[in-house]
Amino acid sequence: MNIGFIGTGKISSVMVKALCAVDQQAIRIQLSPRNEQVSEALARKFENVTRLSSNLELLGKIGQPLIIEDEHQLHTFWTITGLITHFYDLMVELSCWPIENAVDKKFEV
Repeated sequence: MNIGFIGTGKISSVMVKALCAVDQQAIRIQLSPRNEQVSEALARKFENVTRLSSNLELLGKIGQPLIIEDEHQLHTFWTITGLITHFYDLMVELSCWPIENAVDKKFEV
């Protein structure tokens, strides 16, 4: 799977960390150069994350982007992501904990 993020703010940064905690071999992540410090740090931390030189290069690598065409769609998207943003940190924590604590992937309750 090939995923790209234009901009590396809090939401995309946490999503990248969560995706990398799940399976670094199956997912390739491309980052735009926006927010230089965060995108460089993520690319250094995870071998499947690449920081590209421009947004245009990113669009050429990821395929179909999510396109927001008007202000109403933008506000809807902001509302949805704003409501779930505080859950991203929890998602990362829940994704990383079993890996950091060597829980067997075949563990069954």
